[in-house]
Amino acid sequence: MREAVTDGENPTGLAVIRFIILSGFRRNEALGLERKWLLDAGGVDFPDTKTGAQMRPLGGAAIDVLRALCERSDDKWVFAADRGDSHFIGVPKVLARICNRAALQDVTPHILRHTFASTAGDLGYSELTIVGLLGHSSGSVTAGYVHLDAALVSVADRVSAVLAAALDGKPATLILPH
Repeated sequence: MREAVTDGENPTGLAVIRFIILSGFRRNEALGLERKWLLDAGGVDFPDTKTGAQMRPLGGAAIDVLRALCERSDDKWVFAADRGDSHFIGVPKVLARICNRAALQDVTPHILRHTFASTAGDLGYSELTIVGLLGHSSGSVTAGYVHLDAALVSVADRVSAVLAAALDGKPATLILPH
């Protein structure tokens, strides 16, 4: 991805890919992200997702991606299209070009989401915590009462920091254990 930036790859496409890895969001959640849904507390207040309305935590590295884009434009969409009034849609093509260069096969935006989840698991977080990070339906009545809290934002921050370090070519030893 670092080489793709200098080789003129679409910057919005690269930002979406980075954001999906750092947030664990579904492709359409990321692409359809509206500025008005961003929360100061470190998350997104989705009015509707695959599993209904929900607040989703974001780590600092994912927030950095959003801030950089929001500083460039005041568009309704965080990931605005290059042309027209809609959101960006070219993620599969950008991802395919990056993976082709890196000789990676079978990588989809959903695999990027899996990478976020498996990294959280590798860091020792429970399945219930990962469910909260990904916005999966937990099936419990209590889940309807749980909102964006500091602990979940902290977990999202740690997972996104580990992944950002990997993307940026930094050694994992720079990431403090929890």
